[in-house]
Amino acid sequence: MHVTGPYLTGEGAGSGMYQVSSAEEARRVVALFTVPRDCDKATLRTRITQAVTAEAIYAHSHLCRLKEAYAGQRASFTHLREQAITDSLTKLLNRRGFLELAERRMDAPRIKGRGVCVLMIDLDGLKSINDTQGHQAGDQYLAGFAKLLRRYFDEDDLIARFGGDEFAVVVSNVDRSMAQQAAHRVAGQLLESRLQTGAGAESPVSCSIGAVYFDPAGREGDIEDVLYQADHAMYARKRAGKGGVNFTEFNTTPALDSHESTSASPPLRIHAA
Repeated sequence: MHVTGPYLTGEGAGSGMYQVSSAEEARRVVALFTVPRDCDKATLRTRITQAVTAEAIYAHSHLCRLKEAYAGQRASFTHLREQAITDSLTKLLNRRGFLELAERRMDAPRIKGRGVCVLMIDLDGLKSINDTQGHQAGDQYLAGFAKLLRRYFDEDDLIARFGGDEFAVVVSNVDRSMAQQAAHRVAGQLLESRLQTGAGAESPVSCSIGAVYFDPAGREGDIEDVLYQADHAMYARKRAGKGGVNFTEFNTTPALDSHESTSASPPLRIHAA
């Protein structure tokens, strides 16, 4: 129901239309705007005050409803946004989310004078687990490995599952020495771990890591460039013997077959007891 009258805005603004939700409210509104012909000034002033007050109450109520609707839409957008950049199995960032956020990390160190370390991690043995124990066991292995990455890297580091058995990490605000130490430390921690893959079954963790340090001082490169070199460093580690880390520094003109000469740890094996 709509009642017309002066001083009214909101829904139907410009037409003097006041929206009401019940017959009782409509009667109250009509009473506010029904002024007898012989009304004295005091009564008229009171009615005008009441009308303006009613309009202010309505405007405030309408504003509150708009705020609630906006808050609901914003929460819905945030939820959809998180879903769009999150890997459903591991709850890590997916490739899309990682690339978007990592590019910002690449820019941030230019202010602080430090660099970033980008790691590509290939989880060895997933195919064997899928073939022998089933894909559910393989999914459990992946989810468990994601938890290890969260445990061994700092909370501020970007961690993502690129798909399949490949993961990527960005460690920010480090110099070359810090980056190298972090890469070797995490590699050792991962390769000393074991993960459950089913009821009572455990598998040792084996992974090959390519780590590239990017110093922004005097160098041009984006996250795709650094990931490209980290990926090649990781495969060089696999060719040298699975398990361990191959650490190198970003090169604007990389010789992709030269990663074997970088700081590569020997293969690390964890055998079942």
